[in-house]
Amino acid sequence: MAGGLDPDRDEARRLLSEELAHPDYHRPASLVERAVTWVVDLLGDLLGALGLAGGPGRLAAVLLGVVLLAAALTAWLTVRGRLRSRALARTPRGGVLEDPALTAADYRARAREAADRGDWDGVLLDSYRATAADADERALLPPSPGLTAHEVAALLAGSFPDHAAALRRAGDRFDAVRYGGQRAGRDAAEEVRALQAELAGQRPAAATRGVAR
Repeated sequence: MAGGLDPDRDEARRLLSEELAHPDYHRPASLVERAVTWVVDLLGDLLGALGLAGGPGRLAAVLLGVVLLAAALTAWLTVRGRLRSRALARTPRGGVLEDPALTAADYRARAREAADRGDWDGVLLDSYRATAADADERALLPPSPGLTAHEVAALLAGSFPDHAAALRRAGDRFDAVRYGGQRAGRDAAEEVRALQAELAGQRPAAATRGVAR
């Protein structure tokens, strides 16, 4: 590095400014750019106050700048995560069962075919659809083809209370993959597939409507 291990005030500020100017630190700009400006200005003031103390003072200022940079990055990651969660929450959700002509067996077959070709998104989505279709065929869901993944999970939690948490998790994963642009890993996909198989073989504790067939 041109400034060596003990950069002077101007060099330290330049290095930090260049690092903070990276495009990744400016999403979303409305919040992060203000944080970046604050960090740079504060570091500049500190460098000015400690620069007269010689080498040790400059080193302390640079170390403090690193701490401030870490704090700014943490804030950026937190803001980005919250914005992504809010965006996902605002994303329109469609019904789980997009084709009412397909049965639970059809969805299970599609999930098997997806697994054979390593399509874990397909395995997760069709396994959850098989769960919803099976519940519909057993009269565990109200006659509404537009039920969302969250609604299916909430309704089936009454019939399978021991699996309520797993159903919510599966519904969240379905939405994340189907509408949130996320990719399903093999473990997550196989977990939803295993849940479908387990629920298909269990008698519900209490039917949502009517008597389970």
